[in-house]
Amino acid sequence: MSSMEGSTGKFPEPAGGGTGASSVKTSWPEVVGMSVEKAKEIILRDKPDAEIEVLPVDAWVTQDLRPDRVQIFVAVADTPTVG
Repeated sequence: MSSMEGSTGKFPEPAGGGTGASSVKTSWPEVVGMSVEKAKEIILRDKPDAEIEVLPVDAWVTQDLRPDRVQIFVAVADTPTVG
């Protein structure tokens, strides 16, 4: 069973084997529903060299492959107000 199951991650999980490659994390389904700050903290703990981009859910994104980039897509959960 792959940890990508049901995920919309852009990078496939590395193949298992004796090389230790299977410990490379490429998606974080456990952060769904968390604040952006908490999600960043968890992602950076697993991938300290990550260049994290926070984008709206409907944002257009480039299709170039950058293994150091992690994109967090967020939706506005409530009406923004002043004050």
